[in-house]
Amino acid sequence: MIKNSFFKQEIIVKKLISIFLCLIFLFSTVSCGKDEYNTRQTEYHEGVEEIEKEILALYGDYIIFTEPQDDTRYKDVISWDIIYLRSYYHDANKTAELSPYQIAESVREMINKYMETHELFDGKRFEIGFRNPAKNQYASEEPSLGSIGFIRNFSLLNDEQYDCLSSIWYEKCDDLEKYINNKDDIYELYMIGRSEDEVIEIVGMLPNVQIVLISEYDIDEDRNARLNEMYPQIRFI
Repeated sequence: MIKNSFFKQEIIVKKLISIFLCLIFLFSTVSCGKDEYNTRQTEYHEGVEEIEKEILALYGDYIIFTEPQDDTRYKDVISWDIIYLRSYYHDANKTAELSPYQIAESVREMINKYMETHELFDGKRFEIGFRNPAKNQYASEEPSLGSIGFIRNFSLLNDEQYDCLSSIWYEKCDDLEKYINNKDDIYELYMIGRSEDEVIEIVGMLPNVQIVLISEYDIDEDRNARLNEMYPQIRFI
């Protein structure tokens, strides 16, 4: 009886040790797993290698690219996301030195240089989204990726295709005027949630803007009429 009891205890101990080792292995696998939103990009996607390499030479410590792919939301649109690295986006000191929106505008200008000559962009409609990762890699209470804006070479409002990435929306950018002042390649601007004074100030800085979207749901006809009187060449929506 004593011998049997000893063997039973030994089996239980071995099982507990096995379970403990398995838990250690699983924990180490998870904790040491690669954080895809916090790893510098060293390989480039087919068809855009040259562009990604040039941009990442400047901003490789701040962003990574996803692979361009067909956007299922729209017809004949290619979607291409730029994701800010976690260690940059959630560091107030780093974003104070270099704003995510400053990077976005710089990237827009760099890609626009390729629009006329690079075969990838030939006749195609593009949307480039700027995405921010959750603060914690394993956070479950928030989406793994959020959005701070997009740039497009087409309009969703009238289906017009532009010759460059000239339709922009930088959400929650408090100092938007700093980054787009006097840009002559912005034709369409999203300013949802902005005050009338902000719209007047920023629109006055853009010589070629044609469409300004300021209403997400209910259109304020009186406000739009006032803005149209000031800027008759611009369509306010």
